[in-house]
Amino acid sequence: MQPLRIGLDFDGVIVDHRPHKLRLAGALGFALEPWQANTNVMRGYLSEDAYRSVQKPLYDELTVLAPPVAGALETLARLPGELYVISARRPGNEVSARAWMEKNGLHAFVPKERVIFCATGRDKRDHVERLGLSLFLDDKISYLGHLPETMTRVLFDEDGIAARVAVPPEFEVVKSWAEFAALAAALTVEPA
Repeated sequence: MQPLRIGLDFDGVIVDHRPHKLRLAGALGFALEPWQANTNVMRGYLSEDAYRSVQKPLYDELTVLAPPVAGALETLARLPGELYVISARRPGNEVSARAWMEKNGLHAFVPKERVIFCATGRDKRDHVERLGLSLFLDDKISYLGHLPETMTRVLFDEDGIAARVAVPPEFEVVKSWAEFAALAAALTVEPA
């Protein structure tokens, strides 16, 4: 049996931008509830200018200051298989992501050569297919929709957004890193 090859998004899956999103939105006069800062719905609760004003520093200087998502680093150490981070970030925004990875010791679990940045969520598909990934964890529904239907696509949903928006039934949904670890473990067991 081949080892499981797991793809992971970075922003919103490994690094938690929610505290910064809430603070920045608040400074602009938008009092968001934590679930409203979820990447799948936040744009609907801010003006377009405010949304852009919040997003810009998140993927720049604030990335390095953001905490890890609860349980992410501990769980990455235990996941079965080969891990790859495939993140959609604009050129220039990779520097802060790489700095966060160094600061938080991510490369102990995901070697630098398995970290891939691409310009858009659609671009993730080419990397997933080239690497032969069988499982992908992302917090953005639209990005999962671009991935091959033949793989297990998993929505990371610690905000409970799946109860508020339509999630395609073919996607698995996990609310925590512990749930994702259990799913990955179940996929590594050979069928009887």
